[in-house]
Amino acid sequence: MKRNILPIGLLCLVLLLGACAKKTAKNPDPNHVHADFAIWVNGYKLDFSDARYMSEAPTPTSMLPHFIPAALAHENENDENVNPDRKYLHLHDGNGHVIHRHKPDLTLGDFFHSLGMTMTSSCFELDDFQFQHLDQGWVHDFARTKNLCSDGKFRWTMIVNGKAVPMDAGYVFADGDKILLSYGSSDTASQEQYKQMTDDACLYSKTCPERGTPPTENCIADPSVPCVAPN
Repeated sequence: MKRNILPIGLLCLVLLLGACAKKTAKNPDPNHVHADFAIWVNGYKLDFSDARYMSEAPTPTSMLPHFIPAALAHENENDENVNPDRKYLHLHDGNGHVIHRHKPDLTLGDFFHSLGMTMTSSCFELDDFQFQHLDQGWVHDFARTKNLCSDGKFRWTMIVNGKAVPMDAGYVFADGDKILLSYGSSDTASQEQYKQMTDDACLYSKTCPERGTPPTENCIADPSVPCVAPN
């Protein structure tokens, strides 16, 4: 029995150190934060992985496009025809569920505005691409409109880190947040949708090193708040 005490003790120490490492890992660039997000409309999850939403071309593969319009690449986003928020709030790597923010104080509403959509305290206006996919994917029983608002029959639910909060376009998300927007779902259904969310923001922020190394990212930041050089 005594001979087993040392190995068990060492195992416990390793597990303890691993847990501590997970808790103490910090984002090396606090001005470059990430958050997981998802939007559901009447039981249908919107897909933001299309190339039109990417600010940077993903690594070409047989499954991903080999060409992204130049206006969607970081280095060309000073063009006057490109939404200015897109430089500091974006998606890339073909990943449609992790927001990248390179400038403090930009909001959730700013992010969706950068994608050509509008979020308020009670409404969310889809772009044509998302609306067409909804319209083709199923027959919904609310008015066929891109502007979905909370009303007497349907409502928006916003869940942040597992807690239901008022719909807030002005929400300044924190690093590692998980944000769900759900329209036309019950509280129970919304919580189930939240449970299906990804937890990949920590990978990009390097706060869960046990999960591996994230893709390399360009340093794009507000000149007044420069990037922190990677370690």
